Amino acid sequence: MTLKKLGLIHSEIAKLYGSLDEPNMMDNFATMSGTFEKLQKSCLALRDIASEKFGKFFQYNKFELGAVEELVASCKTMKSRVSQTEKKLREKKEQLFTQKQIAKWELDTKCKFTVDTLMNNKAIAFQEMVPNDTKEAGKQHIFYGYYCNKVLEEFVRINKKDDEEIKAHCLLHIARKNCEIFEDVTN
Repeated sequence: MTLKKLGLIHSEIAKLYGSLDEPNMMDNFATMSGTFEKLQKSCLALRDIASEKFGKFFQYNKFELGAVEELVASCKTMKSRVSQTEKKLREKKEQLFTQKQIAKWELDTKCKFTVDTLMNNKAIAFQEMVPNDTKEAGKQHIFYGYYCNKVLEEFVRINKKDDEEIKAHCLLHIARKNCEIFEDVTN
């Protein structure tokens, strides 16, 4: 509204100079009045372009990011499950080590360590006992890492695509309109 008011004010000043028989000043203020009116119309056009292009972009983007939020939520759920599995496995190994009943450790036939080494070295014992449970926990951990990596890749892909779309569509339309405004105002 300010540009429109400036245009009206300059139009009134041009009329005053016209009544004072000052054609040069009247023309200058009439030109400025027209320029402000053109600027006002152009700014409204820019607002409409920005509203239309950016509005549609961010509306779509909101839905797209909603899907990513769901993926992140499933990552958190998966992380919780993996943590629970690892905690239970540690507790099981701790209990088995404390009981010192090596027959319950389900050791692999290919175990290279002596019973004495296993009974006295907790770190080695934890590596060797319940190998099937340990492998399963490891698989869950690897799958969790893979899944999180895919979520990150998707997030990066979306951000890159969004950046390109903003530049190619939204900002390009605004830049073109700005060029039109400049040409229109300078003519």
